[in-house]
Amino acid sequence: MTTSIISRLGASPEEGIKAPVKAVSSGNLALFDAGMSIAGYVVQDSDRICVNGQTDSTENGIYVARLGRAWTRATDMNNSDDVQEGQLVVDENTGAVYTITVSAAPWQPGIGTVAFGLVLTPVGFFWGAIGGTLSNQGDLQTALDAKAALAHTHVEADITDLQAYILDAAGSIGADGEFYGRTNGAWVALPATLPPSAHTHVEADITDLQTYLLDSPSDGNFYARMDGAWSMVSTAAGTTGEIVAWPHEDVPQNFLACNGQSVNAVTFADLFAVVGYRYGGSGANFNLPDLRGEFIRGWANGSGNDPDRTSRTDSGDGSTGDVVGTKQDHAFAQHTHGLTRSLDDGSQVSIFDGGNNTRLASGQTGNSSTGGSETRPRNVYMQYIIRYAGGGSSGGGGGGGAAVW
Repeated sequence: MTTSIISRLGASPEEGIKAPVKAVSSGNLALFDAGMSIAGYVVQDSDRICVNGQTDSTENGIYVARLGRAWTRATDMNNSDDVQEGQLVVDENTGAVYTITVSAAPWQPGIGTVAFGLVLTPVGFFWGAIGGTLSNQGDLQTALDAKAALAHTHVEADITDLQAYILDAAGSIGADGEFYGRTNGAWVALPATLPPSAHTHVEADITDLQTYLLDSPSDGNFYARMDGAWSMVSTAAGTTGEIVAWPHEDVPQNFLACNGQSVNAVTFADLFAVVGYRYGGSGANFNLPDLRGEFIRGWANGSGNDPDRTSRTDSGDGSTGDVVGTKQDHAFAQHTHGLTRSLDDGSQVSIFDGGNNTRLASGQTGNSSTGGSETRPRNVYMQYIIRYAGGGSSGGGGGGGAAVW
């Protein structure tokens, strides 16, 4: 034995603790030169290094690093009597304690294998390397089993069979540009669009629902959202600007009376877009058609059904002739009356008009009239009303303004 007492604790190989090392490796080293990093420690010339995890396990042991040269085994681990099962060695870099395990005794350098198992860290025992070397092993195991696992993370390499699922070692995924997923232990192609499974929502899931439900006017009418705003929904369908014969003196909601009234062009913007100043008005106000006591006649529109269409008078905006909204006054169609005559006593001719059977003597003229103050057909009063949209009201109309559908 050529070991030196200076390089070890204790004078004989039976001593249980080796001299400390600067670092403990966990992977294969070249065992040449210095300057490499082991567990965060940069190896210097003449450092004692515990070499563990070599590809050739017979190279494991304690070495002295050499700058620019091959490492040499430490003098306390270069003979068969230098190594005993269960000896301890301390890592100065981490403060951890390792125990030595030999494959067979006696250990022979370069022939037998040796491993260094972590037995104690600065925070406590590491049970996996105890290997029965402590007498209170059972009590320690019981205590450790009662402890919850510490919070920790894993990298991909820790999950030993992950690559089989990701890389598809069995080759069951075709290189076809499709997406695949795992189900029941097999790869299946996924559809281009994954439909959501059947589900329901509660009110709280719709984050802005209350904005739509709570801010409509509270006036008893129906409202719907249109262009980011609430619009009142009429219960009767219709078109803005339509004129209706209404069998009542009161004007219903969403209508105005056709009585020639002036209304605001902004308040009744939708109706103004239809009517304009056709029936009079200017600037901020426009007039509605005045149909009180009037008969409505269909627009001739170039036809000959109104022979006097070119003489129709101003509707209110200066338009005359064959234009919607123009007017006509009373008129009779051109006509004649027939007369009858008879001989009275041979000396006079008596003339009677065809209407009143009045006798007109020779040299006498005259006529009498009959009828009312106008010429008209039989009729029934109705009130003409016009539908509006856009909100507001006036003296001749009823209801607040709103969009009418």
